[in-house]
Amino acid sequence: MDKDAVEERNRSGATVLAVAYGSPKENLWIDRNHNDLTSVRIAIGIGGALDFISGEIPRAPTAMRKAGIEWLYRLWNEPKRYRRMATLPRFGWRVMRSRGK
Repeated sequence: MDKDAVEERNRSGATVLAVAYGSPKENLWIDRNHNDLTSVRIAIGIGGALDFISGEIPRAPTAMRKAGIEWLYRLWNEPKRYRRMATLPRFGWRVMRSRGK
């Protein structure tokens, strides 16, 4: 499946590729295939962006978005995200610690 998708992208001549498999599948796909994507210069995982654009998943209320807590709204509506979101503080801590080295 990857081989066909990669060949089709190469034939298209596209230089930018947006992958929307959801996290972490899209990042794994990009990592597994980036060397074979000959014309692609930028590959980015866009996660659930298409779900928001299409209206499939509603955005948080404006006040929550302005306050920077849309993630909390999404967690409330999609509790399965808890495990993934629970790793973020540890990641942030690692980033902060690596800056001091």
